[in-house]
Amino acid sequence: MVHTGPCQRYVFAGPQAGAMLRFGPIVVKGVADSFIDVTDAQGSALNCLFRGRIAKHLEGISPHLPESSVSTIGFIGGTGPEGRGLAVRFAVAGHQIVIGSRDASRATEAADEVKAILSEVNDAADVRGALNADAAAASDIVFLAVPYAGMIASLEQLSSSLTGKICVNVIAPLSFASGIPAAAPPEIGSAAEEAAQHTPDLRWVAGLHTLSARDLLKPTSSLDTDAIICGDDNDAKLTVSELLSEVPGLRPIDAGSLQSARYLEGATALLININKRYKSHASLTIAGLNVG
Repeated sequence: MVHTGPCQRYVFAGPQAGAMLRFGPIVVKGVADSFIDVTDAQGSALNCLFRGRIAKHLEGISPHLPESSVSTIGFIGGTGPEGRGLAVRFAVAGHQIVIGSRDASRATEAADEVKAILSEVNDAADVRGALNADAAAASDIVFLAVPYAGMIASLEQLSSSLTGKICVNVIAPLSFASGIPAAAPPEIGSAAEEAAQHTPDLRWVAGLHTLSARDLLKPTSSLDTDAIICGDDNDAKLTVSELLSEVPGLRPIDAGSLQSARYLEGATALLININKRYKSHASLTIAGLNVG
């Protein structure tokens, strides 16, 4: 099933034996099935994404997904490149942005940097800095982007403000030996699973680890890549998918349950090493789906 619009594409298809992972010009075959879990048109993965919004998908008729109802987006620990990059893209899409930090002055500085980038864009939404607690309280949906070492402490501090909200975990635990990054997952398997276990009252989604922060910070360019997410809350994944689809060239892909975060977080180290070797800033795209 495919929808193609001027700024967004939705592609959900059955398992493809020939699926590939594409890193810019580099194609790695035979491993995509470990990253995605999309079923046929009658399966649960497709149904969870559209939740009854498709009347005739078996006949190939594909409705336009509605724009996200999210108004304000908060970033906990959002002063880094990925947080600022996502803030740029969502502000362009018209969402109010609150960039959070433990240091109010640092949050304000990051917000000013984002606003400077947005000066080349017409009608971008407002961006402001705040303490993490204020960002959590003011936002409809929150992206958790703190360093892994501070994740649990941040959740303990903010859990009362975040309860019941969708929280997108973009954290990837890494270790560095001689400057070479490697995945360093916690015992449970991933930072996303650990966070969900610690704060089960949040509506957890994980992903976006494979996006290029450098490309996110270019508001007038189309990304032409996939935003891979996972989670156990189907409605939360749908909301996040609708939000991501508002970014030009970004295709949301549902990778199944939250357990898939183990592979997405690990892919961060893989991409860092690839980009270092080829002096690039490639992202990850799933190829081999029936994109028509």
